Amino acid sequence: MAEEQEELRFDEPPLARAGDPVTSHIAAERLKDSGKWRGQKGLVLTWMRENRIVDEKSSLTANEVARASGIRHPVCHKRLPDLEEVGLVVKCVKRNCKVTGELCWTWRLRSAEERALMAREIKGAVAVLEDKIA
Repeated sequence: MAEEQEELRFDEPPLARAGDPVTSHIAAERLKDSGKWRGQKGLVLTWMRENRIVDEKSSLTANEVARASGIRHPVCHKRLPDLEEVGLVVKCVKRNCKVTGELCWTWRLRSAEERALMAREIKGAVAVLEDKIA
């Protein structure tokens, strides 16, 4: 659990797009301020970890995660990209969803090795930018 909380402290991307109406921005801020946004991400991430959604074979669409976990579909559909943005899950493959029959991306957890590689790449990019600034 401590590892989970630590990982969810990445910079938080905006939940509403620049072109969205002001009401969407208000709702997004309310979701963040209430702690629900962080809690929803934690709920999806914890379920994926507990159920070892770790590779292409186990990867699931947002609808499949919702059905299997009991988490509402809109939560899964919206929080999986948020988790991807901070490097905790990845889109895996496109296939027909077992819930809707439609072509959808599946999702899986990013492995510790993949997260470590990503961190090294970011650190390297930051060093390059710092050298250019100096």
